[in-house]
Amino acid sequence: QFSKFQEIQFGTLIAMRMLGRSHWKQLTVCLILTVVLAQQFVCAKKSYARGFGESYKWKPFEKGIQQAEENGEIAMVLVHKSYCGACKALGKQVERSKTALELSEDFVMVNVNDDEEPKEMFWHPEGAGYVPRIMFYDGKTKEMLDIKCLDEKTKEPKADYPYFYSSINEVVSSMKRARKLVKKIRAGEGTVPEAQGAAAGGGGGEGESK
Repeated sequence: QFSKFQEIQFGTLIAMRMLGRSHWKQLTVCLILTVVLAQQFVCAKKSYARGFGESYKWKPFEKGIQQAEENGEIAMVLVHKSYCGACKALGKQVERSKTALELSEDFVMVNVNDDEEPKEMFWHPEGAGYVPRIMFYDGKTKEMLDIKCLDEKTKEPKADYPYFYSSINEVVSSMKRARKLVKKIRAGEGTVPEAQGAAAGGGGGEGESK
């Protein structure tokens, strides 16, 4: 992408030499504008997928949370590290999942990588510091939904690492339960329990089926 702009710059320099010094100022201005446009183009195309699928509408932490709060939406906050093997393995599964991609349309998808991870304990429920972890944040109430990862065998929240995800089935299950819980909350049929409470909703073992 950027190479195209480099080609334009090179062509501009050749034109400068052919036209002579009389047009030097005008061509210099054109060259500067080309560089500025190139930088803006690259920034606009910056991806926040980080190995979790380019098809998802990933957003950086601050922008994603701001959107969720302004529009009263639910943010699915993914925290991972570039050195983490488990994160990379989960990323490949998320990238291939059509079900997760469809469900993602109901969330503000927030991708938090490495030093972008917020320090506030709110984003470390139950002291969680492990990765990869996924949390669901209600932008309307500014509270964390009590959606924990259910063990695929026991269908109970993982005791030691309740926000740790290792399979796409676990991710899809939590996305469905989060969506179901929010619908109840918006309809006045439920509340937003604290993240330290019991797991909400049920729905384990849904996997890739919808």
